[in-house]
Amino acid sequence: MATLRTTPAPAEIVLDLDDSCPGCGDDATIQFLGLADVPVFNNVLFADPGDARSAATGDVRLVACTRCGLIANTAFVPSAVAYGPDYENSLHGSATFSSWAEALAQRLADRYLSEGGTVVEVGAGSGEFLALVCEASGCTGTGWDPSHREDDDRSGSSLTDVRVERSDDPLAADLVVCRHVLEHVPDPVAFLREVREAVVPRSGRLPIYVEVPDAAHMIRRDAVWDVIYEHPLYFDEGTLARTLAAAGYEPIRTGTTFGGQFAWIEAWTDRSPRAAPAPPSRQELIESCAGFGRRFAARIAELGEEILRASRDGDVVVWGAGSKGVTFCNLVPGADAAIVVDVSSRKRGRYLPVTAQQVVGPHELRDLTVSLVVVMNAVYSDEISDMLRTVGVRAPMVVA
Repeated sequence: MATLRTTPAPAEIVLDLDDSCPGCGDDATIQFLGLADVPVFNNVLFADPGDARSAATGDVRLVACTRCGLIANTAFVPSAVAYGPDYENSLHGSATFSSWAEALAQRLADRYLSEGGTVVEVGAGSGEFLALVCEASGCTGTGWDPSHREDDDRSGSSLTDVRVERSDDPLAADLVVCRHVLEHVPDPVAFLREVREAVVPRSGRLPIYVEVPDAAHMIRRDAVWDVIYEHPLYFDEGTLARTLAAAGYEPIRTGTTFGGQFAWIEAWTDRSPRAAPAPPSRQELIESCAGFGRRFAARIAELGEEILRASRDGDVVVWGAGSKGVTFCNLVPGADAAIVVDVSSRKRGRYLPVTAQQVVGPHELRDLTVSLVVVMNAVYSDEISDMLRTVGVRAPMVVA
């Protein structure tokens, strides 16, 4: 299993040129979490348990910039991460997520689009969200994602075209969407400049909507299972705005959504050079980072004891085979023996990296004696509770 490394003293400032901030370039960082041998890909499951056990692993060494607040994994090796058709991170199988995504798509359509327009999504995955935006607006959409499967028809819309590779020629659009991509990119400023060159306005100015996991939520609410190797960077609203400004965009507004778990920004893809705004005080965030490693270790120990107690009376269930669930099963003692449930038909029957637990559907819990259900994301608690009642499971639930 993966292991938690000891971290420096809470207030230690690490001055190391190798740990300079990829956002603002400052060399003053605080190292606050180390993990060894975690899966390189949390969102790649395996058809064979042997392949799952031998899945590639890497280290996580989180540092926070004391100037701008950007959090980075300085142990990240870009060459270790190559996205392909086995990558699967769609959440649209959940009714809770789908309802939220539909509302977001309608908001973007109402604010920026009119019938007959064009939307480009960078990192479109299966094309499900792109289809929602197009259907809400009467627009057509083009998506790009290196993990897209040519035969993936989940978008179910004739309005969308998702490709593995983007065209060499710039695409003209009325809106650019880039959701849950920037945290996977080690050089976000260069990436955003490439997006600006790849998509041009059909007329007037071109808005972009960017969304990432919110680092402030992760640190301040101890969302410890959000730490994954796939993410070299962790942004909050402030660092997200600063990064887009550094890439030449003009921020319009920022916010959080999905129970505070995601940070978002709307901006203009302005081509004129623009000075990045001065970073706000990051003292509160840095103070929270300083104790994150200790709180992380304490939560792992606490849940490990709870799983041990529950396993004496029956089966322990981990609900969620996404990135949080994979981190949980790889770090918490005893979790590697739990039954892993997911609503996604694309994940059922496949095996988690390293722990090699096979994913099952909710209906497969009917004949089991379940003693504890560990919910990986509180947002889904009501939905999961309803499903458990449907299959006759009355076990207590705990949010990881």
